[in-house]
Amino acid sequence: MKNKLSIMLMALLFIWSCDKQSTEPDEIKERANYTETNSSLPDNHVLSILIDSENNKWIGTANGLARLKDDNWQIYNTQNSGIPSDYIAALAEDNSGNIWIGTGGSYIDLAAGLAVFDGTDWTTYNSSNSDLPVNAILCLKNDPGGAMWIGTDGGGLVKIEGSNWTIFDTNNSQLPTNRVSALDFDHDGNLWVGTISVSLGDTTGGVGVYNGESWTVYRTDNSGLPSNDVLSIHVDNSGSKWIGTLFSDGLAKLSNNSWEIYGLSTGLYLGVVSDICSDEIGNVWFAGAFLYKYDGSQWTKIALPSELYSEASGFQGLACDSDGSIWVCSFSDGLFMEPNNSD
Repeated sequence: MKNKLSIMLMALLFIWSCDKQSTEPDEIKERANYTETNSSLPDNHVLSILIDSENNKWIGTANGLARLKDDNWQIYNTQNSGIPSDYIAALAEDNSGNIWIGTGGSYIDLAAGLAVFDGTDWTTYNSSNSDLPVNAILCLKNDPGGAMWIGTDGGGLVKIEGSNWTIFDTNNSQLPTNRVSALDFDHDGNLWVGTISVSLGDTTGGVGVYNGESWTVYRTDNSGLPSNDVLSIHVDNSGSKWIGTLFSDGLAKLSNNSWEIYGLSTGLYLGVVSDICSDEIGNVWFAGAFLYKYDGSQWTKIALPSELYSEASGFQGLACDSDGSIWVCSFSDGLFMEPNNSD
């Protein structure tokens, strides 16, 4: 099932990236591009990135995990660490500074569970030694209260708080489906949960909002959500909820109970919106077929030089560091850093 989703995402990214905007590309700014060739990055397929509390960059690839501290690289893989798989799909830091690593790939041998690294020791959780329902992890989110929330591909939503495990699935909650693809907390402490339909074209999926006791579910039939296949959720500095979905008019903004839709119909070639983040001055960034920035009134496509980046590749993850620079994961061209002096 995960393999079918990966193939579908790549196909859609390629189709949309073949379209060109009517305006000239934005001016190319200075930036960095880390690849297998010019750095210690273990693979050019970069799936996830985390900027930790000390501004270190943790980079999840299809062939292991890298930590970039200042200019020094440290590589972790199944041969030299407790990581259960080299396919690093999700990363998060908890309140104690531990790094959580979720694995999940297109094949069963790439989906080997969850690891926690305290800087010295590793703890590994899987469906055999813990209450983890499946080994494929799609997303991770730290609860400000101290818990860790884990979105799985087929096993529902998991909350780990100390030694206590709680599983939310379609049998015991109003979770839209058991394929949990995106997580974020709003300013009131509610957890926004993005899910993917069980199969392409069905009516499952959508967004579930959990307030600690009850659920509110948004789908295309009861809201302005453009698709029930949700890949990213982000609550920006103002409290607006941005929801990235699978299709061309697939970016939704929910603010003050009002929905706005962005995509091809509004002149934006976003493609599949895989990730969203806000920088320190309130710009919202979007990773899809292209990289976009929204400053609250104007959209800017961030042009990358063709010698570094193939537009058919697409972007997969985003993170903002303490300097305000944006770190961007690509499907096949490594890791990009967009500096904070870009307009």
